[in-house]
Amino acid sequence: MAKPLLSIGIVTFNSAETILNCINSIVRYCPYEKTEILIVDNNSDDGTTDLLKDNFLINKSIVNPENMGFAAAVNRLMGIKSGRHLLLINPDCELQSPVLQMITDVFSAGANVGLIGADIRDQDGRPREAYGAFPSPAMAWWDFSGIRKIFPRKHWSTSIPFPGGPPVEVDYPTGAFYCIRDEALAAGGTFDPRFFAYFEEADYALRLRKSGFKAIVHPDLRVKHIGGGSFHSALDRYGEDFQLTCYFDSLFYFLEKHYGLDASKDARRMIRNFASIKSAIGGGSAFGIRHRQVVRILKRLEKSTAREIYMYNLY
Repeated sequence: MAKPLLSIGIVTFNSAETILNCINSIVRYCPYEKTEILIVDNNSDDGTTDLLKDNFLINKSIVNPENMGFAAAVNRLMGIKSGRHLLLINPDCELQSPVLQMITDVFSAGANVGLIGADIRDQDGRPREAYGAFPSPAMAWWDFSGIRKIFPRKHWSTSIPFPGGPPVEVDYPTGAFYCIRDEALAAGGTFDPRFFAYFEEADYALRLRKSGFKAIVHPDLRVKHIGGGSFHSALDRYGEDFQLTCYFDSLFYFLEKHYGLDASKDARRMIRNFASIKSAIGGGSAFGIRHRQVVRILKRLEKSTAREIYMYNLY
């Protein structure tokens, strides 16, 4: 049997409401004989695995005994893929256009294009985040100090919608639709499993950039993204701090990895100080409560990583 041109990998976590629509959209827009569909489930408890176990459209699947986080699950996908390129797509996404020919055409035309993202829209067709700028100490200061409200910078964000028009070169595409060419996979290797959730795709893209590859978002690749499904389920399992804990843990690790330990410590200290001030100013308001939550989370992250907290039931 011929090697597939494209492996389409999906990491599921309590995705029963959306995963079948995702798979059906793949079958609709990708020639079945040239693609394979791979699933790694991160210990769902909502019936996701029951829906998938007898689905003949899925070529290979793995059920993890625990929630390993997104990056570690992607590494398991990489271990079972047989296709040339790898497309990662969220289980709450649906393809809205043919992707295989476009992906192969783009990779064939540009030898240094290592990553491709899509024009991502919500259920009502409005633009959603399609790519982001690499986090940096300066960006963290600008964001959490509140300076961004005085001096907004449109493209200094980790959540930027596709603006329309021709393909655009970006720092990194969002992980909701993240296609990696075969040569880039060879250069980048596996994802860094230290990222439990958030910024693993930014880290991978930055590593690829250092190897000479660039990332683009292409307007002819269109995706509907409902968004938030896995995180909403995770909040039910792990509590209200889960999403922010993962976010800050990954942010500080990204800064440490790419800018040094001192830069990460400075960002952690700055965010904690601003959150403390804002919580005092906000008092019992939602604003104050939100920033007291940030202070609480940052204190916990001084002792444990998000992976340690949520894989070893320290929450």
